[in-house]
Amino acid sequence: MKWNTRRIPVTRKVFLASIALNAVLSVLLIFLVILFTGLSWHKCKSITREACLVDRLQSTEDDADDGHDIFKQITKDEMQSILRHLLENKSFQLYHHESLSHFPQNFIYSVELADSRKQDVLNYISGTSPMPEREAILAVFYPLKEPPIVEHLIVGPLSKPTKTIQDKAIPYKVRQVSYPELWSLYKRLFDYKELDEILMENFGAAMFNCIKNGTKKCVTIHKTPLCSAYTGERKMWLSLYYDIEYYTLHPINMFLLMNMNSLNSSDWFIETVWYQGQLYGTFQEFLDLLRGGKITSVYQRFPESDQGYSSLVRSLRTKLKPKSNKPRKRPPLQFEPNGHRYIIKGEFIQSENWRFRWKVNLSNGPRLFDIRFKEEKIVYELSLQEIAVIYTGHNPVFATAGLADSSEGLGIRMGSLVPGVDCPSHASFLDVRISSGDFLEGADYPNSICVFELSTGLPLRRHYCNSPGHAGIFYGGLHSTSLVFRTIFAISNYDYILDYIFYENGVIETRIHQSGYVLTSFPAEQEALYTMNISENAAGHLHLHLFHFKADIDIMGTENRYAVYEVTLQNDSLQWALNKPHSKFKYSSCLKRTERDAAFKFSFDAPKQHVIFNERNRNVFGQPRGYRISSNSWANKLLPENNGFERSISWARYQLAITKQKDDEQTSSSMNTIFDTKEPVVDFEGFIADDEDIVDKASNFLITYLS
Repeated sequence: MKWNTRRIPVTRKVFLASIALNAVLSVLLIFLVILFTGLSWHKCKSITREACLVDRLQSTEDDADDGHDIFKQITKDEMQSILRHLLENKSFQLYHHESLSHFPQNFIYSVELADSRKQDVLNYISGTSPMPEREAILAVFYPLKEPPIVEHLIVGPLSKPTKTIQDKAIPYKVRQVSYPELWSLYKRLFDYKELDEILMENFGAAMFNCIKNGTKKCVTIHKTPLCSAYTGERKMWLSLYYDIEYYTLHPINMFLLMNMNSLNSSDWFIETVWYQGQLYGTFQEFLDLLRGGKITSVYQRFPESDQGYSSLVRSLRTKLKPKSNKPRKRPPLQFEPNGHRYIIKGEFIQSENWRFRWKVNLSNGPRLFDIRFKEEKIVYELSLQEIAVIYTGHNPVFATAGLADSSEGLGIRMGSLVPGVDCPSHASFLDVRISSGDFLEGADYPNSICVFELSTGLPLRRHYCNSPGHAGIFYGGLHSTSLVFRTIFAISNYDYILDYIFYENGVIETRIHQSGYVLTSFPAEQEALYTMNISENAAGHLHLHLFHFKADIDIMGTENRYAVYEVTLQNDSLQWALNKPHSKFKYSSCLKRTERDAAFKFSFDAPKQHVIFNERNRNVFGQPRGYRISSNSWANKLLPENNGFERSISWARYQLAITKQKDDEQTSSSMNTIFDTKEPVVDFEGFIADDEDIVDKASNFLITYLS
């Protein structure tokens, strides 16, 4: 077959028609591109909005550049530069903690990121000034100085340390407990050779030589610092427990009071012994009385764990249920069908409605900064300040036990979170790096923080109307989810689950949930008023957990006000009912003008609403923009003022207190609490004693509640 290849002449009309057709096709192509682009955008926005939310967030430019973030954790290289700057400079007279051969020596206890001035940070975040110089703050122990002190040094810049400034110095005797000190404590206990003999003879276990012929029958200790209000010296109660799971449920009826006041650990001594409900003198005095037959001893058997029982379950006389062959049904699960609807970039977190930064401190764990809702400033800082535990009892340990958990460092108690248990399986997990006396150059704490979205199980709002006579039959509802920032503190026997929760309607919730094991002592008749028996040989003590939070609230700026709306009764009469007497409730507002006026003590007889607002920023109805502060569990510490440990936690006198923001009043507690009771290193009462004006000022809200 042959093709006809003869050329056909093109007329002018055909040529023009071809051009017109091409133009129409080009316009049509452009229209189709625009149409499909619009359809794709419409699909993303209204049909599967979640599928493209993260892409939109990631494409949004922000100021969270990892290399230029003032809240970025201190890097390993920066940490090593700081240590070289101090350790290689002989004028500081410091030893590396790993080279400490005995206690005490001068050494660096901790290194962490220093807080910059608030206004400098705000200027940097707003883009009106460069980033402030990142610096470190160090706690340095100087027992060999005269007098012995703990110095806090500011070292910077982190990129190349060249300057060192003394921030403050405190007496050495109020220092936090360090790893070298604890190691010296154990070594000193080992010097009491007769202690193991007494424990084995009376309790069937030993502290040191406790593994024989493959059998382990050991005693462990629980350390309770004695508040300095009672003696003015550095002392610690040592409660004895059987070293089996979980040890605080298996108490031994014996306590030791270790006097650790001397700088030389070889001079430490057991000052007092509590044995079988009686108080005795030094260990040698107690030993002489015991060996002389002047003390009646009662043998306490080592707890056994038979097959099919755990030590706890056996004590409750409940046998473990046998395994069933019937397959177990899986519990309900939450999942993200289109992936995360938030992004994490270094120390920056952003969702559709919320954005904030975070950093971690050794003393109080994670702190959130620059919290914004839909780009509007809400909170400059939100953080846990302190956890205090107050016990009661007849025996000398629980009768005086008042603990401030930051004294051990909440940051290093952030446990590794387990996906599917501690956090949902779809959560994002963050690691932190913290310097402490144990790991001066910084230890990595993996999975210390998790971030996830969670369905609340309740509609954010809804209404169903089935009355045609009103608005017709309709339903309107909105599903509610929240963004959760979580960490868990594992502090000895207690676990605290700390959540910062951000809701889609602008609400911020702070929540703590407790878990773990109760701290017990051996049951006694004298303890009946203070304890409840949980087993034959263990009694749990009545105690309080107090949590103290700081919220540096900046609603659309730093010029905020605080007012209390009080609900009261009004006596009236009903004119339309022959002036019959009638009572109704109303509210009245009171603007708080000074710090002392704003220190709030809760009363259930006078309901109040606490509101912070910006007088200069109003909504379309003319109402000031603001937030209401609410608590589901106002705390009551029960102790009178200046009673023992109470002075160290003077913040607990108030359920809510407002202080004018100051850069030298960053925190309301310190790691020195307990040993500093006579002269607190951080005296919260002093924050409000000057009674400064708080109207239209940057202010800190400090909230205490019970859990």
